[in-house]
Amino acid sequence: MRVAALADDTSGALEVGAQFAGQGVRAPVMLELELASQPLEAGALVVDMQTRHFEPQAARERVAQILAWARAWDLGYVYLKTDSTLRGPIGAQFEALLDTWPERPLVYVPGYPAMGRQVRDGVLLVEGRPLCETPFARDLLNPVREGDIVRLLAATCRAPAMSVQSAEQLRVLLQQGDGRKVLVCDASTESELEAIAAVLAPHAQQVLVAGTGGFAGYWVRNLPVERQLRSWGLGVRRWLVVNGSLHPRSREQIARACLPELESGGTATSGWGWAVLPKPARPGASPAEIASALGREAARIIREQAVGGVVVFGGDTVRAVLRALGASLIEPCGELLPGVPISRLPTTDLVLVTKAGGFGPVDVLLRIREEVDRRACSSA
Repeated sequence: MRVAALADDTSGALEVGAQFAGQGVRAPVMLELELASQPLEAGALVVDMQTRHFEPQAARERVAQILAWARAWDLGYVYLKTDSTLRGPIGAQFEALLDTWPERPLVYVPGYPAMGRQVRDGVLLVEGRPLCETPFARDLLNPVREGDIVRLLAATCRAPAMSVQSAEQLRVLLQQGDGRKVLVCDASTESELEAIAAVLAPHAQQVLVAGTGGFAGYWVRNLPVERQLRSWGLGVRRWLVVNGSLHPRSREQIARACLPELESGGTATSGWGWAVLPKPARPGASPAEIASALGREAARIIREQAVGGVVVFGGDTVRAVLRALGASLIEPCGELLPGVPISRLPTTDLVLVTKAGGFGPVDVLLRIREEVDRRACSSA
């Protein structure tokens, strides 16, 4: 039996794939899933559903389609990756899971302590602050102001949900064997995530699991799926940085790195190693239009200027770059840094480093560059 992981955007799909790869489970990410096709030979398959901006009913239908495909091909372990700040139609997607397997409970682990996302008494805190006090509450596409997760789910999911304060409480609830309910687990530390995963292990085929990228690795570690150790090196000399995220943290990270910007038209002096692609000046353009324009320009530069690696901030922008490159399959290799997956495009061997817009410290781009240089030296 293999794993089907479903994500609502591209950066999230790569995040889950990287967590699985870190546990020795090959987990290619599919951007364009042909529901009639047989899945690839791998321990896991990650599907980028692109449901982050869907209305609830459309998201419910999309998830149901993919779950029917997964069941037909015996992808029996299912993980639904959700946004770490609760964006997107999460409740509707949960309802599709519970409609498909009504006999199973759904265990939801929304904490991501390594990225400052903690859940206490069923309430999400971002770096210690209530969600309504963070920039995510003012997100232009998916603003979220409700940090009480049970209350949030009730708006679009008819199944009952309850807050679970500890791994031991979860153990007791799972022993009851009740299906069609959502168990929302508190977690403020990595050890709490690990304890929840240990409780889930004996029930792997009797429960549905949803959570952040941060929990995915702990969960898959305990599954009896095929594993293989895969080595990868870095010999890339020219890197392009593309930021399409609207989150202020990403802008701060780009500014802190002090990298040169490419000139108008994407030209640069010969021999450049790292450079930032500036956002196009398009007054009145929607975020989706800006992401698409960035994707097309990034793809042109990658092809014309022998770029071997690209760093992309923001899920919609990652998707736009990959579509402009004609990529439909990506191979996650692992994490370069916490919350920063590194992947390869099998057709071109382009190295892809991605990050959700609001993730990481202000110097994360400097750390990415340092880690890339370190690995390049060690693999030389």
